[in-house]
Amino acid sequence: MLRTISACLLLCIIPHLLHAEDLNTLLSFVPKDANVVMAVDLKALMASPVAAKESWKQKVAEETMIGTLPFPETAEYAVVAELLQPGTLQSKWELVLISTNKPFALADVAKAEKADVETIGTTSVCFTKRNTVILQLSPTLLGIYSPGHRQDVARWLRSQTGKPQLSAPLAAASSVIQAGNHVALIFDFEDTLEAGKVKQFIAAQKEVSEKKLNVDALSKTFSSLKTVTFTIQANQAISGTMKVAFAQDVTQANVMSMLVLNAFEMIGGDVEEYRKGTLTHDAKSFELQTPLSAAGFRNTIGMVQPHSIAPSMAKQSGDKPAADPVKQAQHTFKWIQYIANSAHTQAEASNNIARAMVIYDNAATRLDKLPVAHVEEDIQRFAADVANSLRQMATELNSGVLEVQVLETKIRTDVNVTAAPPVNIFPNPWGFRFANPFVPPQPQYNVQTNQPEVVAAQLDVINRAVRKRNDIWRSLVDKSAALKKTLSAKYGVAF
Repeated sequence: MLRTISACLLLCIIPHLLHAEDLNTLLSFVPKDANVVMAVDLKALMASPVAAKESWKQKVAEETMIGTLPFPETAEYAVVAELLQPGTLQSKWELVLISTNKPFALADVAKAEKADVETIGTTSVCFTKRNTVILQLSPTLLGIYSPGHRQDVARWLRSQTGKPQLSAPLAAASSVIQAGNHVALIFDFEDTLEAGKVKQFIAAQKEVSEKKLNVDALSKTFSSLKTVTFTIQANQAISGTMKVAFAQDVTQANVMSMLVLNAFEMIGGDVEEYRKGTLTHDAKSFELQTPLSAAGFRNTIGMVQPHSIAPSMAKQSGDKPAADPVKQAQHTFKWIQYIANSAHTQAEASNNIARAMVIYDNAATRLDKLPVAHVEEDIQRFAADVANSLRQMATELNSGVLEVQVLETKIRTDVNVTAAPPVNIFPNPWGFRFANPFVPPQPQYNVQTNQPEVVAAQLDVINRAVRKRNDIWRSLVDKSAALKKTLSAKYGVAF
């Protein structure tokens, strides 16, 4: 690539002119079929008052924020782009772009990932064991592409023109950051929603049925959803804004905001704090503005949890002493536990078996993306075991949901109708009953149904699925405790 060759020449001739690529340059690499982009102004974010108060720079340097901000401490801008599968937060492909204020050595990155450096065209790359390709797009621009299909990566590299190719809503991430936001997370939903599935989703919402709202009208508006944009500002405190835009007029903004939040939660997003936000709206959009806790901040950016590189390579080679393997082990073990525990807590709080299933599956994917090649094999195996266990928990819950749906089809109700002569009691001292020939016969209904039995069977299925889920979780807790004890004894420090 001419861009890479030119950057390398610049590094050799006038190294003092090197600087981090700007956000527009990063966005120019994003494939045109992306439907979600997250842009982060890391330099400004780390310079914010709340970052200083909570020592974010130090935590990034110590690699304790890899599950929240999985970027090197030398990074100034980061872009995460994905093509999400319909109705999920799971991606078909993912591209992470990180611009740094100092050049990095891909050979060091490859060493930490236990991989070899090779080339695709003129671009130096290394293929990791996490099904990713790490690319040196310039001396200060790192790319991480997943899945690591060589042909796909080669075609993507050849398609680069230096000009933005992504959709206008996603390209707006640059202007959103320039407006003073530190994080911009934009979902492009235009032309993705199926009217039938939208109507089914809305009809199933408790609030809609209880208030007897017009399902057809709500479905028409919801189906015209264009974009959902989350922005985060970190000043003295963290604040978040969720802006939702439609092609149709929004007549019930309060109801529509509830439906959009419910939809995000059903695909595994935790947007609970936005429910408490201040609602404003115009003809075709609404906004929810809210203070964000540290958890709310993590949950927002965690909807597109990106791949990252091994933490020891988050520093420029030679600038600092080699990373402490004990601390690396501690931090990695901590983040494996954090991801699993957060997912289980969120799933339990949801009180919804279908949503819990999605939460566990998403957490397993997050674990797959953690860089663990640089730590000992016991922790690597533990990460894989936790991810597999979370998927097993999701599978058990999914099996329960499917069995409940099958049982639903077995409900049978028979209604027999017979005509009976009316019986009246005329006022008389004896209270005799007798048929009145002047009143027409009244129908009598005899209803026989197996619904109570089927409902009881469905409840038993759900309880059984939850018990299996709980058994897997208890086994996982025991394994975690055993490994924690082993690691603490081995390294002589608490894990």
